[in-house]
Amino acid sequence: MEKWFAKRRKTKILDIANRQMTLAIDTVTDLKKAITAASKGKVNETKSSVERLFVVEREIDD
Repeated sequence: MEKWFAKRRKTKILDIANRQMTLAIDTVTDLKKAITAASKGKVNETKSSVERLFVVEREIDD
């Protein structure tokens, strides 16, 4: 029974780590979009990318 709990815990930890990595990649993607849009003077696109960036950052923190 103890092995089952250890395996379950390890699986849960790996799931959480995978989710964190996915969110981190999403953050980098949104940051790149924001920087690219800003460099091209696209204010609305920059704003929406930055807003998405903050949403993802909040998810990472939770």
